[in-house]
Amino acid sequence: MSLATQPCLNPNPEIAGIGVRVSIYIQALLNLAYTFVFAKDGKISLYESATLSTSSTNLFLTGCALLISAFIQGATSGFSVHHALIILNISWINSFSAILYVTLGVVLSVSPTTFFEAGLRPLWTGGLLRAIPLSILHLSGMGVLGIWVWAKVSTFGDQPECTPATFLTIFGHDIAVTSASLRKGSIALYSIVTLPFLNLLIILLVSIIMVTLLSLAYYYIHGSFEPWESFDRFILVAGGLTIALLEVIFIVDTELMISRSSILVKPGESAWTFGQTLAMVMVAMPLLDTVRAGFKSWTEKADEESGAKPDETSNTV
Repeated sequence: MSLATQPCLNPNPEIAGIGVRVSIYIQALLNLAYTFVFAKDGKISLYESATLSTSSTNLFLTGCALLISAFIQGATSGFSVHHALIILNISWINSFSAILYVTLGVVLSVSPTTFFEAGLRPLWTGGLLRAIPLSILHLSGMGVLGIWVWAKVSTFGDQPECTPATFLTIFGHDIAVTSASLRKGSIALYSIVTLPFLNLLIILLVSIIMVTLLSLAYYYIHGSFEPWESFDRFILVAGGLTIALLEVIFIVDTELMISRSSILVKPGESAWTFGQTLAMVMVAMPLLDTVRAGFKSWTEKADEESGAKPDETSNTV
């Protein structure tokens, strides 16, 4: 696929470094892990809801920080189309977690069961309201960057001579960024994503469609929605697996694109800079939170099964 016979792209470890990428992947997948851990015992407690809210907020903050860094770098020192595509792919990975978060809200809104503990609705509503501004900001920022890149793809960045050899990997297939169809489709997609509130409405619509399709699948398999607790658990786990599949596809495509483009990049991309090291250090706290939240959920379930009185402080935020 490559048109270049020698490296022509300057390395950018602050964007494409393994430390930065892995930290983003871990945070996105942790957001999914929370759902599976919490849904396993058949309920989502106040503590677990608060943990989900915090996890999603941290993910959006990281995504917004990466986009801000891209805009600053693009307006000053500049970077290549190849590295811009890496940022956009990572932004999509973060955005899928937003779909998961809204999907949980959709299930909560329509569920007639006690799957969600009493008093959770106000907390969930508050957590959702806190996440909405960040999700809108992140999606709009991703859209603006996407339009900027694709509208000027032939001249974008400080290394346009390398653009003809640059490609985007989609479902394992490499498509040259000079493709007119890819350019037009990308501009149309990012134009929709850029519009505030409309982007969130689209996510809500996607979540409703996904819940509806999963509900039909459950009814087809069981012939009934009862017991409702089992149905709710199925929706959460199946929805999480669906979004996990999308995230894995984007992660694989991103890594394939980077690997196949390695002959275009000059040495230095794998250098462990301060930014890469900081990204890996910062992801340690979400990892610890996952272990702690999972252990807490497990012990509370064990206490309930043994008849012990649950800790009254466990549901406080």
